[in-house]
Amino acid sequence: RIEIYGSCRLGVQCPESDIDAVVISTRNIGHNEFFGSLHRMLKETKSIQLINALPRAFAPIIKMVVCGVNVDLSLAQLPFNTLPRNWHPLDGEESYISFVEYKSLLALGGIRNADLLVRLVPNETTFRLFLRAIRHWARQRGVYSNALGYFGGISWAILAGYFCMRFPNGDVSMLVKAFFSHMGQYPWPKPIVLCPIEHRPLRFPVWNPNRFRPGTQSAVITPAYPAMNSSHNMSCSALNVLRTELKRAQVVVSKLNAEQDPSKVEHTWSSLLSPRRFFREFGSFLMVTAAADDPQTQFVWSGLLEAKLRILTSWIEGTVGVDCSLWPLPYRLPNPKEIFGKDKSSPGTGAICDAYFFGLKILPGIRVELEDTLVNFVHMMNNGKVQSPHDPTAGISARQLKRKQLPKCVLLPHNSPSQPLSTPPTSQPNHNTKDTPSGPSSRTRFGPLGPRVSDPLPQKSPAQPLTTPPISQQNRNPKDPPSSRNPLPGSTRLRPAGPRVNPAGAGRGPRVAERAMKQASEERHRALVFRQKHKDGKGKGGTSQVDTTHQGAGMTNHSVSHSEGHPQEDIAKKSFK
Repeated sequence: RIEIYGSCRLGVQCPESDIDAVVISTRNIGHNEFFGSLHRMLKETKSIQLINALPRAFAPIIKMVVCGVNVDLSLAQLPFNTLPRNWHPLDGEESYISFVEYKSLLALGGIRNADLLVRLVPNETTFRLFLRAIRHWARQRGVYSNALGYFGGISWAILAGYFCMRFPNGDVSMLVKAFFSHMGQYPWPKPIVLCPIEHRPLRFPVWNPNRFRPGTQSAVITPAYPAMNSSHNMSCSALNVLRTELKRAQVVVSKLNAEQDPSKVEHTWSSLLSPRRFFREFGSFLMVTAAADDPQTQFVWSGLLEAKLRILTSWIEGTVGVDCSLWPLPYRLPNPKEIFGKDKSSPGTGAICDAYFFGLKILPGIRVELEDTLVNFVHMMNNGKVQSPHDPTAGISARQLKRKQLPKCVLLPHNSPSQPLSTPPTSQPNHNTKDTPSGPSSRTRFGPLGPRVSDPLPQKSPAQPLTTPPISQQNRNPKDPPSSRNPLPGSTRLRPAGPRVNPAGAGRGPRVAERAMKQASEERHRALVFRQKHKDGKGKGGTSQVDTTHQGAGMTNHSVSHSEGHPQEDIAKKSFK
């Protein structure tokens, strides 16, 4: 029988989630058959692209990619000749739990903890919605990964269940506010326990609150027997990052409690769940890559690197004057040559490359040398038990980079950490679409978890028809005085309809354009008043001299003379003077 556990069993899976499954077998099928004949059968299955068996891990497991989905498969061997039809791991534990191996009990722990957690919470629907929100926030802010030292899925589920039990009548929004308000100042490593810890006279180790393991940073205790610390992988640097993110969320939630405007409340919720700008926080980075030319070999090396990165984290934490932060998701580098350059034969320089990034904050006035640390880590990884004699480029490499030296793909919005194994799209967007998000009328911003905001692009003004100036204005020197550029009498002066706007105000914001419009309106008003006065004076008879000056808005100065004799001759003489 195959049972699923983890996020799929709790009903909170997302597109980035993997599938955790356990094979429940009888006493006739053990781990030798699981990693022997079953492993060989899975390798021959066409729908399985990649596979990696880890029989010597703390929890033995087979990792594989099935139709593009990551699947973790483990084995739980029970002391039964045949499996009961309606058997459940939480029912009748006394009949089997004392006869199973510890690694089989670990495999059953995912099912037992998930089902017991659902039984403990007062409202299952509210619990699932609340857990979805917390998991989404953790992924957006880069604090979700058990293997790399952060809280994993079971730890976040226990935290969500703890607050659901503490506030049984609260809705999701109230639970989110209470969660961040309380966790922003939580005194770690004080343990979080859902129910009393059960002790039985069996050989399995049970978590003891009076015996903290040295270096324990946090304690989130599983509810099912035997009780264990689900966050034992938490590192010191990861806890510092988690505290910083929880305090930031606490500040945002405090604004939510005081805000009354619905539009501002929605904006505050968006800022709470906004992606973390990891590559803008630091000026120096460490890039650790697992590369190979063969996809299967690279899959093995990438899994090994993920399991051992906590060792490098602990070494960096021991360096004086350095604070590090590990981004928990890898990037698939589409062009490793831009990083490796001419070095194409060393381990870790293959064509298929996954990269993890550490952000470094170095105290001012301290010179830090991490070269020896990186060399020792790479030597330990490449000279281990995993050997690839047929592929000299397979292995691990590490180097320290400045922000300007980072691969271009990690700075592109479409290759966000939420899509670590994607490559930049090669197809060009359709610029003829107007209402679709991919068209020019909108823009999609990507964060650590996919698209988050779509806001309209500034629309281009329609193209103005090109007009040809009159012959009298062609071939004139723009440096000539304004009077020399006045059109001759009888010529046509082409100008667009509507008010003229000072070109200096174009493109400089609405305030500059508004001032230019106001200035043009005042000039037109003064011109009309002046013309009216001139008209009244001319009507009384006699000769009048008119000198109308228009300033701004791109209008030239006009000097016009009216007389009873030959007006065109007088104007022509003044124009050509």
